[in-house]
Order: sequence, then structure tokens, then C-alpha cells
Amino acid sequence: MRRQLLTLIVFLLVFAVLVVPVAAQDTAFSIRTIPLENTAAYDLRVAPDGRTAAVFTGQTSLVLLGAPVIEYQVDPSLLPIRMIDLETGAEIARMTDATDYISDVAFSPDGTLLASYHRNGEIYLWDTVSGELQQRLTVVTGQGKMAFLPDGKTLVTYLADSMVGQFLVWDIETGYMTAVWRTEYSNFGELLLSRSPGNFDYRYATFALSPDGGWMATATPNGELTLWDTSTLVQSIVQSRGEEMSELMQFNIRSMAFSPDSQTLIYYDALREQTVFWDIASHAPALTFSGGSHFFGVSPDMRSLVWATRQEVWFARSDQPDSVAKVLDFEANLLVGAPSVTFTPDGSSVIVGGFGTRDEVDNLIYVITFE
Repeated sequence: MRRQLLTLIVFLLVFAVLVVPVAAQDTAFSIRTIPLENTAAYDLRVAPDGRTAAVFTGQTSLVLLGAPVIEYQVDPSLLPIRMIDLETGAEIARMTDATDYISDVAFSPDGTLLASYHRNGEIYLWDTVSGELQQRLTVVTGQGKMAFLPDGKTLVTYLADSMVGQFLVWDIETGYMTAVWRTEYSNFGELLLSRSPGNFDYRYATFALSPDGGWMATATPNGELTLWDTSTLVQSIVQSRGEEMSELMQFNIRSMAFSPDSQTLIYYDALREQTVFWDIASHAPALTFSGGSHFFGVSPDMRSLVWATRQEVWFARSDQPDSVAKVLDFEANLLVGAPSVTFTPDGSSVIVGGFGTRDEVDNLIYVITFE
């Protein structure tokens, strides 16, 4: 099933520490690596407390491994989810009861539950300490994405391969769907679903929920970014879709994040090659930063921005937008998928992960700590 990828030989059997001075920012970093044994490719999500991470073979790593989207044989070795202690590097739990590949995972706000969305239309809810299965929901088959609302009992899901974007809201205690969030249409016939690229106006490349649950941000593959009031479902346009053919179907906005106080939306626009800090109250940019990438993290105090490309990791401060510094280069023979970049709650460290290499080669999680 797996195709041959670039070779990476990991010599480190214990944590390796590298201190990188960054004179431009008058800042130094220490970089600690956590080896993941026998992990050819992986996706990663960090728990809300920043102390543990879920490592799994998700949609990105399945692409790196050459797994087909349809008509495939499941490789059982790719199904377990591993909980990694980011301080010690130890595996503290393993989730093993699933039968199909994972599209997405999401931690509950208190970090006690991990939800995993599987292609066969099931959501599993796991205890993050014991690794035991707590509940299973029957949902919609396909490649789903999801996020918890702040009550920890409500899960919002989006079916990524649907022709028309809509969000299904689930009560995880009862297992029932309680609401559908979608754009209203007077009739189905008005949707230009057979006409490309206009049919991409009805789908979403990414979405994000604010920490207080009051806002949802969505971005279409054609570049329209919309802010939803989750109580009324009233939508307001943050950024309009592209108008030129060269601007359409670019998936130029692929990830977004809200500030801890839910007052700022941060996103990267690949067409404009800029990171935008959008102030929700004024409905205008508070800061536009030249540079960045789809794979970024913002510190809780909103002062630091870290982003990863498929070759490097970079650092900048929001009060010094013209001065950036490289934090590290990935191994030259490492094939990197879509890396994840996550700040710890205290802003002292950034967790970077999500890579693919050749079969039976250890992979790495990077823990970057600000000195």
C-alpha cells in the first residue's frame, strides 16, 4: 500500500537538544526532539493543556503513504491513536478499537476526551488517560472534520467531501444530532453545482470555532472567508472570493485560529502571501503581516507568530513584522506533509509535528522552547 518516500535515518534514540540563537529577534530557542518509533508518517494534535499530544495516521499522512481514498484495504497497524507525554516522550495511552481510517481528531476543552472521526461514519470518544473507548456515535460516512464547543458536550462536524457545505451539531452524551448549521437557499436548483469553479462556493476548505463558542469562521476553496454568529447563524464576509480565474480553486485559506479572547481571527492567505489579524469588533484588519504559511501558531498573548513550511520553521513578533528568524531546518531527506504548529497555553513552547518518511523509520516531534 505504501509508496517509497525519501529516506530518513534517525540516529537519536534519546531526546536531542539543540540551542539556536536568533539575533534578529534577540531571542534564543532550545529544540528538543521526541522520536516516534516505527512511525512512517503521522498527523498530530496537541491537548489544550499543552502536555500531551495525539499521534495518528490521518488524512495527510495517508496521502503521504499513498493510501487510496476509495476501495482500499485497511492496514490495522495504521489505526491506533497514540497519546504522547510531551515532557518525557513516553507513550501513555493507545486507542485500538477502531476499524477504519481517521479523517480528524479533536480534544474536548478540558482535555479529558478525544474524538476521532472515521471514514466509515463513526465517531469514537476516548478517555485520554486510559485510552478506553467511552462512546461511539453513528454519523455520516466520508472524510469529516470536527471541533468541540466550549461546553465539552457539543461536537460540530463537517463532511469535507460533501457537494454542499453544512455543519452537523451533535450532543455527545445522547448521541443525537441537535442542529444543522448551513446557508439558507430558496431552492436546491439555484445552486450551480455542475459549474466549476462556481460550485466551490458551496464547500469549505477549513473552519474554526472561537474559544467562547460564539463565532465560527469558514473559508471556501475560492477564497471567501465568512464569520458566522453561532447563535443566529447570521454570516458576515471577512474576505470576498477571488474574481479572476487564476484566483479561484486555489484553496488559498486552509487554516484559521481565534485569539483566546475570541476577539481576533488569524488566517494566512497564500494568494496575497500574508497573515492577517482580523479584529471582529471593528470588522477590519488589526495587523497584516507579510509572510507566513498555512501551518502556523500564535502565542496566547498574540505577540509571537510561528509558522512551518515543508522545509523550515520560522518565528516573528507581531510588534516587529519586518523582522523574522528561522528556527530550524527539517532534515534534508525528510519528506514533510502538512506540519502542525501549536503553542502551549503559557506561550513558552511550540509543538511542531506531522511528517512522513520511508517505512520503518522513526519520526520526530519537535518541542521548541523560548529561552
